[in-house]
Amino acid sequence: MITCSEATRQLWEYLDATTDAPTRGAIEEHLSRCRACCGELEFAQELRRFLAGSAHDQVPDGVLRRLNDTLEELGPSRDLIHSTEVKDLVREAYRHVPASTAPVAYKLYTSEELAHVPPSAINRALGVANHLRFANIQPGDTILDIGCGGGIDTVLAAQRTGPTGSVIALDFLPEMLHRTAEAAQEAGLDNIQTLYGEMEAIPLPDASVDLIISNGVINLSPRKARVMAECARVLRPSGVFCVSDFTVQQEQLPPEILTQPAAWAGCVSGALAEHDFIYKLEKAGFTEVQVQHREPVSIDDCTLYPLFTDQVIALMRQLIPAAKQQQVAVSVVITASNPL
Repeated sequence: MITCSEATRQLWEYLDATTDAPTRGAIEEHLSRCRACCGELEFAQELRRFLAGSAHDQVPDGVLRRLNDTLEELGPSRDLIHSTEVKDLVREAYRHVPASTAPVAYKLYTSEELAHVPPSAINRALGVANHLRFANIQPGDTILDIGCGGGIDTVLAAQRTGPTGSVIALDFLPEMLHRTAEAAQEAGLDNIQTLYGEMEAIPLPDASVDLIISNGVINLSPRKARVMAECARVLRPSGVFCVSDFTVQQEQLPPEILTQPAAWAGCVSGALAEHDFIYKLEKAGFTEVQVQHREPVSIDDCTLYPLFTDQVIALMRQLIPAAKQQQVAVSVVITASNPL
């Protein structure tokens, strides 16, 4: 069984995809796997509306009939995590993050890397790995930082690309853009541009950046396939995609945890399995997809992030078997190239 949040995520992924044979097969799989999910009603309703449109003739025989049967059997229900609700809960969670996450920075970055980073950015660190070690930033690169947050990766990237390069710091929270701009000023950097926008619709021209970086952000989107397609669009030919994020095997975490808003804000509930992450990048047109780094994430690691509430941490300790508490997720760094 998958959670209602996962069913909704898969629906968005499906709507963003083409109706080729594997996707058509996935429709049936999704319907069967989310059978007992509290969000199945809306999932089925939205899917039926789509399938009843222009694409219905490409769907295997019997799917629409089974959808109708499903809708007749289901009573009133409501999915916890909708696309709009995801954005709202992420907005609220990150807007009110306390300035007390320096332990995250000291866990991920060396003292040499942090030596010239303003304390304001160190104290707002919320990344999940140090992907910049694998980004191979060159002087003069134009870099897009998706979900700039407090600005720590933006500042480090701007220092490495130098005065002939630039970093575009993208976020959909004005507060985060303000924090990044302050960090840039404190670091004495004038090659950072803040940009308000969403990662599902990046407000940049095609083929306009050399490198895309992101740290624990893509998993916050319920439309990850769309994000990856947008990344491929704005990258120049031979451009590089280099991100850190959590990966999770959804069936290994109890639904009581996956359906917690704090678990989504903490990048666990919305996380992809590693093979799904790779598949979606390849589907978006990326090549040379490689996992450069893997590190287990324990429940104790999660306590470093205030986005995980005490309630969620307690629930994780209660419901996850002791033998699995040292690896509730895996922090990965993934790189890929844009061949277009």
